[in-house]
Amino acid sequence: VKDEQGKAVSRQARSSANLHGTLTATYHRASQQQHQQQQQQQQQLLLLLWSVG
Repeated sequence: VKDEQGKAVSRQARSSANLHGTLTATYHRASQQQHQQQQQQQQQLLLLLWSVG
């Protein structure tokens, strides 16, 4: 019985670790995408100012 409990616990720990890794990766990707979009917007703004000036 203890062995089965141990297996269940380690399985839970592994799946929660996988979930954490997935969430972290997703968050990281999302923040990177946001950063890239901000850079693009800044470049467009600079281009607009430069063409107006």
